[in-house]
Amino acid sequence: HLGDGNMETLTGAKWFRPAHLELDNCRMGNAGAEALAATPWLDSVRWLGLRNAGLTAKGVAAIASSKRVGNLRHLDLANNSVGARGLN
Repeated sequence: HLGDGNMETLTGAKWFRPAHLELDNCRMGNAGAEALAATPWLDSVRWLGLRNAGLTAKGVAAIASSKRVGNLRHLDLANNSVGARGLN
């Protein structure tokens, strides 16, 4: 579970440069997705797993609109409540 400030700790790690990041079942929610979208090291991620992360269309929009996802090649959003709006 990456709620309660834990997501902010992860996104604030300046040394972290993952190419493959699995955050499945972490239940970070939209606030966690927004923090992730703003993190400087997100541009190193090529594979991002967010299965069952507690996301809605708002969280998906934060990730998709981030200027740091240009190198992302795979995004797994299975088992989130994104709805049709989150897929557009």
